[in-house]
Amino acid sequence: MKNYHISEKVLDQVKAAGLEEKQALIYLSSLKLGGGTITALAKASGVERTGLYYYLDGLVQAGLLKPSTTKKRTIYLPADPDRLLDLVQRREKEVNDVLPFLKSLVADNQAGSQVSYYEGKEGLINLYEDQYSLLKQLDESDNQMLVFARSFEILHALPDYFPGYIEKRKKLSLRTRAILPETERQKGKTVYNDPVTYAKYTQQIEDKRYMPDEFFPHSVIIVFKDYVGMIDYKNYFGSLTHNSVLSETWVRFFEYIWKTLPEEQ
Repeated sequence: MKNYHISEKVLDQVKAAGLEEKQALIYLSSLKLGGGTITALAKASGVERTGLYYYLDGLVQAGLLKPSTTKKRTIYLPADPDRLLDLVQRREKEVNDVLPFLKSLVADNQAGSQVSYYEGKEGLINLYEDQYSLLKQLDESDNQMLVFARSFEILHALPDYFPGYIEKRKKLSLRTRAILPETERQKGKTVYNDPVTYAKYTQQIEDKRYMPDEFFPHSVIIVFKDYVGMIDYKNYFGSLTHNSVLSETWVRFFEYIWKTLPEEQ
């Protein structure tokens, strides 16, 4: 145990230079003492003497401690604290140097297929937030979202979250087309006199058409760019798949059904 107080805040800031906690304690102790022998540093830092040599070596290599021999004793003198800034800047430069390679790894991963699964109410909220982050990145050439939706199930499953999400999403330059179950056409008419409820119901959909309930999927299906989202509100389960082939398959399926349905009057 160190025999003088070092705040956690100071300790964390020194560790930010790339030091382990015990290295930070030893360096701070050397500053406090103005330098010291292994015995003195062990006592001041609370680091066991048997393990002190390992940490001292790293501090010497980092230029934070400098060994000095006098009267057959080795004393470790601390470098100026400005040296910590040098270490931070060096670490930042090393990260910047490797960033292009790291970004290429992300690009390679995004070029392939990836599936994320979501469970529970919080999980579905995370799905919508992840989806929103992706929608924000769409450019004018692909800012379209196709939806097979059971609107009232959405409102029932996430009543506190979904209205706010829709308000946020409608600010995007996004063209939305939706195929809805036929029964929702009549339900929609019952909420026309309530602007708030109607806004929730329509979800700011530009174009919508209705298909018979007997053929309508039980899950919600959302397609945009190279992504397919599928949501089961009854069991609070969903997935978001990044796969250009699957996305294109669903787009063609949607367009075929869309053309067979009458336009909304």
